[in-house]
Amino acid sequence: QIVTSRTCGHGKEYIEEISGTKIRKMLSKGIRPDEKFMRKEVADTIIELEDKKFI
Repeated sequence: QIVTSRTCGHGKEYIEEISGTKIRKMLSKGIRPDEKFMRKEVADTIIELEDKKFI
């Protein structure tokens, strides 16, 4: 389930921020983001696309 800071009932100490720019840079360098942010299979597919991807 995807939640936002408005819909999550947990305290701020449990919330993790994610940077789309950081994720795109990691994928461009062939680095797989942590699985709590992106499934391994999705990251691997994007990385395998190399220069054919638009991120």
